[in-house]
Amino acid sequence: AVATAAEETVLQETVEDVAEAAPAEPVEQTEKPEHAVVQQSVVADVVPLNFEIPAEEIPQPQICPWCRGELVLRTVGKGANIGKKFYGCSNFPKCRYVKNIADGEVQS
Repeated sequence: AVATAAEETVLQETVEDVAEAAPAEPVEQTEKPEHAVVQQSVVADVVPLNFEIPAEEIPQPQICPWCRGELVLRTVGKGANIGKKFYGCSNFPKCRYVKNIADGEVQS
């Protein structure tokens, strides 16, 4: 867009006003802003820097007994069991292994 003469004058005056308001020399910051220190301490309280998860707490992928593929959690989309969860083989449709999840069974 092309600026008119009046718009250019206003723009030039605005630039001059900003230049006058700016300090002549850069301001040197000697300390960290207070919010940076607070933010750092909050993060340190929430996430320890050196933490380990016990191996028994890491969920292991379930393996298909038919084809050795990984079982993935799926939800029935049609039919009488709609909405129920089950584990199906990730190699579907080549492998049609299904492991039903009983009501109340913990899913990992």
